[in-house]
Amino acid sequence: MHRSPWLFPLIGCLLLAACSGGGDVTSAPSEVDADLPDSWETEAIDDEQVGSYLVSAPADAARWEPGGDLAELTEATAGTDWGAFWLPQLEQAALDSNIRRIVTDTSAIDGEVVSWQVNVTPRGDDGEFDDPRTLAGNLADGLAFQGLEIEDAGTTTWADQTIATVSFRVPEEVFGGDARFVRQWFFPRTEPAALWSLSCDGPNDPGATEEICAHALDGFRPTSDG
Repeated sequence: MHRSPWLFPLIGCLLLAACSGGGDVTSAPSEVDADLPDSWETEAIDDEQVGSYLVSAPADAARWEPGGDLAELTEATAGTDWGAFWLPQLEQAALDSNIRRIVTDTSAIDGEVVSWQVNVTPRGDDGEFDDPRTLAGNLADGLAFQGLEIEDAGTTTWADQTIATVSFRVPEEVFGGDARFVRQWFFPRTEPAALWSLSCDGPNDPGATEEICAHALDGFRPTSDG
């Protein structure tokens, strides 16, 4: 049974497994070939744990990475259920947490937090992540086992590749308020062996977050595969 890396905090345990500590650290493409809004910018992140990668976001979005100051994220999400849930978790996150980057936007939907998150989880080389549709099904089974409502599980096209995707709802009691709707995409990498994922979560209104989550996906590039 596979559990989505995003979900470990939902069951009270933020995964702090070390990301790849061996092998060569690889690089992401130098730029994103995607039609992003003019107000967005793409940031190249040189991560000693997992290699370099690209994340895109509105210029005024708040950002955090392991070992960084939480002040910007705290100020941006003050008084929200998102902040009440995530900030205590992030205060405890080690440098080698599977969470590598969080972006929060509070302007797309007035009074609400939309966030996207980069996760990297070590994996073996047994081929169990090679088929995107099988991967999506396995992950959806793990999410459903934890009591989450699966909206969809399958594949999508991204950067001329077929990748696994799962969308689901997080119950309102988890965040102490309203339910949240999460989209998650998965990018297996073989060198170093790791499963990358990008999650985009927002209010329980998929239509309201569809465009901003699509931009976040279009503007993301993990390390090159090998």
